[in-house]
Amino acid sequence: MIAPDHDHDTNTSSYRLTVVSIGTATASAAKVIASGLNAPVEKVAEKLYRAPSVLAENLTQEMGQQLATLIQNMGIEIKIESNDLPPPLPSELFDIFYSNADIQYLPQIVEQLSPFLGVDEASVVSLLITPPAIILGSVSTATLSSLNNRLNFPGVTIVSSRPISAKYDLISSPLTMHQSQQLNRFLQRLQLSLRNNENLCLTNLDYSTAQSIWKHFGHNLPLKIINQEFYRYDLLLNSLPPPTEKAAQKYLQETIGISPDDYPSVQPHLPLVIKESMSHIDANTQEEEFAMNGLDIEKVNITFQRLRIQIHEAKDIAALNSLLQQLGLMDAPLKTLPYITRDTSETYARFAKYLLESSGASVSYQECAA
Repeated sequence: MIAPDHDHDTNTSSYRLTVVSIGTATASAAKVIASGLNAPVEKVAEKLYRAPSVLAENLTQEMGQQLATLIQNMGIEIKIESNDLPPPLPSELFDIFYSNADIQYLPQIVEQLSPFLGVDEASVVSLLITPPAIILGSVSTATLSSLNNRLNFPGVTIVSSRPISAKYDLISSPLTMHQSQQLNRFLQRLQLSLRNNENLCLTNLDYSTAQSIWKHFGHNLPLKIINQEFYRYDLLLNSLPPPTEKAAQKYLQETIGISPDDYPSVQPHLPLVIKESMSHIDANTQEEEFAMNGLDIEKVNITFQRLRIQIHEAKDIAALNSLLQQLGLMDAPLKTLPYITRDTSETYARFAKYLLESSGASVSYQECAA
């Protein structure tokens, strides 16, 4: 049994159950607990994902012990407290974003996230390959810690952002003249104006301004409001350090493995991607570090990049057809090579490329419009 934090006379005292963390539990736990407490599932789920929070109160010690044991057996971290104690303060809430630089672990990540989020694996795949890949919104640091434990795979970065303190960009598809005038009239009241009529229109918006724009136009104009912390980047090496820059050459060799002997073979492929699918924070850090060491580096936002895959060679056309069908990247059966797949998100293209290369195919990317 789980002992209460404070020993009180069970005849006169009442107790409550405080969720410390969702722990190793899955989303189905909320349904079971809600049924037992005769409470709405949504309210129970909110308490689990925003822990620490009070799940039930005004219980006898015996009832509290029984419930706590049942809930703990689901993997939830919970404790019994006296109702006389101050309740836990409201948690600071975060939105959580996923980035994966080592794409081979995508199936394992999907397998972990599906029960945690309470959705089927196909829906999780769709979530992860649709930029930006926001896994959860308005959850506590306890849930963030639990998620980090579940997704402890090489290359996986879980980014948490406090929405109220983040900076946002407004991204728009082309607008009609009427839509543009309508939006600009509203922006003028905020002392803002569109920079152009396509792509990135406004940058560095605060939370209040971003919310105001979304509230008025998010559902009737082709707009996206993106938290800058949820962007993903590739890091490009634009040029090789000259022979006089020995320190830069040494740093490039130690960090990327490109030595001066490799320069003749590397030069034709510049600019060269040296880091893939980095989070906003990691990309900024790496960009500064490489620049400080004398390297010509460029950070490229790939969040909304669309890619096709060109297949140059393959060992088994029939097996290749089957794989492309499973991936959903072909319109008609492949008969001859080279072959170019339909376009998809950057994340899914990386996963498809990994599987195709693992099957023995020789492939490359073809970038297309976002």
